[in-house]
Amino acid sequence: MTDKTICIVMGHSRGDYYDDFILGAMRLANELGYTTVTYSTSKLSKTKSDVESKIYDLIDFSKFDGVILHLKSFYDQKNIAAGIEKKIKACGVKYVVLGDSSRVDENTPAYENSFGLVVDHLIEKHDCRNIHCLGGVAGVTSPRIEGFLNSMKNHNLPCPQSNLIYGGNWIDGAEKYAKDLAFGNIEMPDAVVCIYDRIAKALISELFKNGIKVPDDVKVVGMDGELSAFNDIFSLTTIPANAVFHGKLVMAELYKKMTGKTAEFALSVSSVVTGDSCGCGKVTPSLRQVRINIEKLEHKTEFDTYYQNSEIQEKLFRIQSENDLPFIIDNHTYLVPDIKTFSVSVVEGKNKARCLFHSYWDYNGGTVDFDYTDILPPDSRTDNLVKNIHVLPIAFHDKFYGFATACYHQPLLHSEYLKRFCRDISIAIDILYNKDDILHGVDDSSLSDLHTITKSSDEALYIKKDGVLTKVSTDNILYFEAFDKKVFVTLKSGSYEIKTTLTDLEEKLEASGFMRISKSILLNTTRVTGIKVEKDRTLLAVLVTKQSVRVSRKYAESFKRKMGLK
Repeated sequence: MTDKTICIVMGHSRGDYYDDFILGAMRLANELGYTTVTYSTSKLSKTKSDVESKIYDLIDFSKFDGVILHLKSFYDQKNIAAGIEKKIKACGVKYVVLGDSSRVDENTPAYENSFGLVVDHLIEKHDCRNIHCLGGVAGVTSPRIEGFLNSMKNHNLPCPQSNLIYGGNWIDGAEKYAKDLAFGNIEMPDAVVCIYDRIAKALISELFKNGIKVPDDVKVVGMDGELSAFNDIFSLTTIPANAVFHGKLVMAELYKKMTGKTAEFALSVSSVVTGDSCGCGKVTPSLRQVRINIEKLEHKTEFDTYYQNSEIQEKLFRIQSENDLPFIIDNHTYLVPDIKTFSVSVVEGKNKARCLFHSYWDYNGGTVDFDYTDILPPDSRTDNLVKNIHVLPIAFHDKFYGFATACYHQPLLHSEYLKRFCRDISIAIDILYNKDDILHGVDDSSLSDLHTITKSSDEALYIKKDGVLTKVSTDNILYFEAFDKKVFVTLKSGSYEIKTTLTDLEEKLEASGFMRISKSILLNTTRVTGIKVEKDRTLLAVLVTKQSVRVSRKYAESFKRKMGLK
């Protein structure tokens, strides 16, 4: 960890807004001489699992000069955000929380009050008087709703509580509201302002399904300026959220808390972009904006094409061993644009991680152990130009394996591609894990709740692989076999030498389900899935790998009793 470092804690970023917010915070932090480290999740799956949130358990906030907690990005994980804030407080580090205005100093501008501008537009341009505000959660203060109320008040228009339609932040609230209008349960307003563009788009769709025309019967506006709002079929009237400015604003607030000084940066003015949904029609953007949009689209299209043609999924999903992983990653780091350094590490115990890949290494099959709160292995930065780091979890389904770090020399961020890259790597590691081919370090019971790559086990042994002693859980062992005065342990991934005797192993592992089935084999009976009887009445134990091992006649009766056959 370098001196003067800011930690940015996000939930899962959903598109350009959160990326731009991080960029804004990065830019001002770098100008002020700080490095930034951003922790976030990918949330590419629609499942309810919170296993990716284990990434936040790896943060030592005391190592940072300040912390920005983006509470709003934890919109469906508020309990997780509350635990993170509690941990930050316990460290005594300076921090700001974005998403609840009561957490930020009163002199900080409410960066979303520009929401009132779309209300001003409806009143002044379209003479709307009865306006509803759709979205939000009842009883929760929102700067957007405050902007709506202030605009109505400034124009001396009544705004009863019934005009605030609370539907949460989900599109199903818009669908219900549309049906209430269609069935006459709610009086038809002149216009509806939605606190997010995605709610506005869902509302317009449902209104059309129920025979209500926009903007002829009712006008609809949104907020956020999502790219999909400016489509060629039906464009929204909205306000582009200047997320870069918002990021700078919050970073300036943190800087003031840390140093007592004011950070100077240019102010940003919001303006309404009109579209079909209020009846203004599309406004031709400036030539400069057209060029920016084209460049954005071309850049995204280019890298989408790279990803589609990369065949990384096929290569990673057919991975055979841990040794294959670094070479596959190394050949595909170009899939994350502008990245300068990339690494993948697995968690192996309390404060312990093992780096499997680092793009600055001349990889020769080795790995490096380090303290995961340092984010990167020691001496892995070959220069002092790394100014911004993004940390994402390596996790799949209900297993948390570790984390990936993407380092940039400038305020750059491409979380969409990084998330996809990390997801593919996560699946590959999960495949190796289920093949018992990821061999891990010392287990630590204090991390058992993390579901890390280290499996919980009462017993673990050292095995010799490629000349290196590695600790492996006995849960993953199929059997031990004595051969040529040596003892070998057999896993799904192969056989490896172990420095002990079968007799010692038999005494030590009897309570763990191991039993002698021949003079040379000690079998893990928990890995037996069936039993075959040969024509000569020889017993064969069928393992989870479909492999069979012979049970000698001397041990046949005790084996049957062990397996519940007698």
